Amino acid sequence: MEINCIVVDDELPAIQLIEDYINRISFLKLLKSFTNGIETIPFLQSNKIDIVF
Repeated sequence: MEINCIVVDDELPAIQLIEDYINRISFLKLLKSFTNGIETIPFLQSNKIDIVF
């Protein structure tokens, strides 16, 4: 079972760190990363997301 997740943060180094941790866990599937919370709304409405980091 895969757990779909996205990353939302306004700091690029934080996004890169979280992406690195996610990529180490085989059952987590990173769908996309965002630097602006407003940009996530259409994505969340059209995709099944289990975890938001």
